[in-house]
Amino acid sequence: AAVTGAGCAVGNRRKSMATAGAEEEKSPAAPQASPNITPEELEQLHLRPPATLGMSEIAAAAMNSEWVMASFEAGRYEETVSKFVRLETQNPACINAELLNAKGLALLRLGRALEAATTFRDVLDKWPDDPIAKANFAAAGVSVKRIELERADNMFQQGRFERALKSYHAIVLDDDDSPELRFSIQNNAGACLVQLGRVDEALAAFNSALEVKPNHLEALHNKATVLKVQERFAEALAAFDTCLAVRADFYSALCGKCETLTAMTRFEEAEEVATSAIVSNHEDYRAYSDRGFARLKMHKYEEAVNDFEMSRVKGDMSHESYRLLRLALSLLGDECSKKGNHEAAVVSYEKALAMTGSADAPNPNLLFNHALGLLHTGRHDEAIAGFRSVIEVDSEHGNAHAALGLVLLQDENFADALSSLQEAFRIRSDDADTLYNIGVCQLQLERFEAASASFRRLLGMDPTHELGIHALSVVESHLSLANARTNGETAPQRSPTPRSPASPEGGTDPRRLSRRHRASITAADVQDSIAPLSPGVFVEMKFPLAALQAPGPYPEGVNPTEREKYLNDEDFAALLGDRAQFESLPRWKRVAKKREHGLF
Repeated sequence: AAVTGAGCAVGNRRKSMATAGAEEEKSPAAPQASPNITPEELEQLHLRPPATLGMSEIAAAAMNSEWVMASFEAGRYEETVSKFVRLETQNPACINAELLNAKGLALLRLGRALEAATTFRDVLDKWPDDPIAKANFAAAGVSVKRIELERADNMFQQGRFERALKSYHAIVLDDDDSPELRFSIQNNAGACLVQLGRVDEALAAFNSALEVKPNHLEALHNKATVLKVQERFAEALAAFDTCLAVRADFYSALCGKCETLTAMTRFEEAEEVATSAIVSNHEDYRAYSDRGFARLKMHKYEEAVNDFEMSRVKGDMSHESYRLLRLALSLLGDECSKKGNHEAAVVSYEKALAMTGSADAPNPNLLFNHALGLLHTGRHDEAIAGFRSVIEVDSEHGNAHAALGLVLLQDENFADALSSLQEAFRIRSDDADTLYNIGVCQLQLERFEAASASFRRLLGMDPTHELGIHALSVVESHLSLANARTNGETAPQRSPTPRSPASPEGGTDPRRLSRRHRASITAADVQDSIAPLSPGVFVEMKFPLAALQAPGPYPEGVNPTEREKYLNDEDFAALLGDRAQFESLPRWKRVAKKREHGLF
């Protein structure tokens, strides 16, 4: 309004002065273009001040004013400024307040507010009481502040927060400055301070902005966000609720409230608020990510996976969203595994592993759980490779060494199994079960002294370990028998031992035991005897499936590691097929089938 009024005033002053000059003497005719004059030369003629030789001072001033003001009134502001500069250079005596105001207004309308303000200041220096210059100077000052504000905002958008903050603080506010200008400077300075981590100062700036506009949504939201960052969650929640009382579908406030509720462990409420935010704006990713995090905390892993995947579809490519989706997939795999749905678990684990970047080392626990899932689904060779991959990533992963050793033991690869199990026990020296399996391997490899030492050490750790007690009894009996034979003595037997073709003397030499018999001994649930039962004994003992399923107890005389041999013919055929065909299967396939029916 000030600019417009000043322009009108300039025009009125010019008209009266031009009239006075015209009455005294007519102005010369404007130069005419000839066919030989170029457009550039014509422009120079047009911008040349009119001749004033022989004119009175008043007439010359009037003529020059009209020459400049004609361009101003036509809206040709660049031309106005150019004419003024020429006139000032060639005839400085003609410069008056009217022309200076015209130049200042032209500069202002060209967006050159700082130059305009300087020009109006020049007018006031020469004519302090000029009312038009005063009004124009005030208008230029507001424009300058707005230009400085815009410049600071641009620096903020470019991420130059320190420079932007200095620019906001450099704007000097007067008592008569508009509330909009005051609010914008305080609110935007607060946003800069948040980015710089100076949250206490930011909160003060937002409070100052709210003093100017108490119900401004942006400032209310900014204040609530700072309170959340300061972990003043109750105050932050109240501030977000104030925003939502003004506008119930304010998306950013809904997301902020959800995040605050999550921080307060009020996950069900957070889930509900995030759902409202998605209804408000289903094209933005933030609400999906917020709801996914709340659901992750509520152990709703499948729903959390869906939310995190949707947030990425909506454009969230942050490392954090990547990490949370991978975590949700891993936890979903664990949940499926606990429920016995190993196929679904493997699918989830593989999706999580596929999200591991080329520069990132895979999570060893995720690799381990994936390998276990492969083992449960009968993918035996892949499981072994999986356990080896875990060890490559983390050589101190005791569970991986132990699991690999156990699988190799089941495959009757006793030497490699022993190596893996010993490494597992080095890492977890309090694991009694791993020590027991070490003793089993040593017995299978006919290292009876070492096996005896392992079982003794086991019982030192856990004197009630039933398998260890029985295994030691068997091994010590065999050692006693072997020593007796070495010394030519007859060892007393606690029970009759079937004659073995490999031992015509009537006993069973542990060094001559068949692999199948040794396996039954090392399971350590065999009868308390110095020698294993003959296969013929097992044939006569038949039981229904229910009597042989884990975890027992099992009928007396049953070898728990070969419980399928005691199944009655009807159940065996229904569950495992033909006996001869079953025995001809690779060991890992037999183990998988036994595990499926609770016989492993």
